[in-house]
Amino acid sequence: MSRRERCVLGRRLRGRELFMVDARPSPRGLKRLATLLLWLGALAYISTIGEAIVGWPFDIHDSYLSELAARQYPRSWLFRLTDLLSGVAIFSGTLLFVRQAGFQAGLRRSASIEQGKGALRAGWGSFCLFRRALATGLSIFALATIIDSTVTPLDCALSLPECREQIEAGEAGRYEWMHDASSVAVGVGTVTVACSLILIVLFRHRARYSLGMRIAASSLATSVVLLVGFLTGAELLGVGPVGLVQRIQVSLTGVLIAFAPAGFDPEGAFAVRRRRE
Repeated sequence: MSRRERCVLGRRLRGRELFMVDARPSPRGLKRLATLLLWLGALAYISTIGEAIVGWPFDIHDSYLSELAARQYPRSWLFRLTDLLSGVAIFSGTLLFVRQAGFQAGLRRSASIEQGKGALRAGWGSFCLFRRALATGLSIFALATIIDSTVTPLDCALSLPECREQIEAGEAGRYEWMHDASSVAVGVGTVTVACSLILIVLFRHRARYSLGMRIAASSLATSVVLLVGFLTGAELLGVGPVGLVQRIQVSLTGVLIAFAPAGFDPEGAFAVRRRRE
């Protein structure tokens, strides 16, 4: 290549650089999208809203919320769809928070973080132990909710006499243990999220949150843990009915998921703004 050709090629390359745009997503944009997804998932998870819309088809004292998604219930598709939407939104929002942390870590180190697995790996590595637990709890919660809505819904509403007759006759309830397993996984994810949020707000990043935020988050998370423990104990001991308590627990869990972005973002809307020195 002659000297003149090299000069022409150099000018062309420099001209292209003027039009090059950084294709990496904005960490702030990812943070906002992740927060919106978690809020959407939290709202979709509160099935008591849908229960009220359809007119409380089952006795709220004797029935479980999972009976609304039973295959034999005509409107079960609605509640399975909202549970599926909730699980997908929460899982996607969690991954985006991890990815956003990866890009943020790359900016702080003035390093380029590749998209995809590289950003997720960097974000996970930048998390403290409590935030890793928070992300793990949300992922378990979301994936178990997805499985429960698609693979392991109940065959019929357990609070109805005809359903109990079908179970005794062997016509239903063969795979109820799978539904119980997914419900246990949801409970484990819920408790993990609650405990992680308490540890983050009260200990790991205590100075970055207002007093009101610390009280609200810790009180909410503690209430959810106690309610999950009560429901688990009542189920094991055969104490009932617990339908009303479960509805309170599910509603508070939805609010807890809505608070989860504060655990990932201590500099966000829930935090105390630092004064400029």
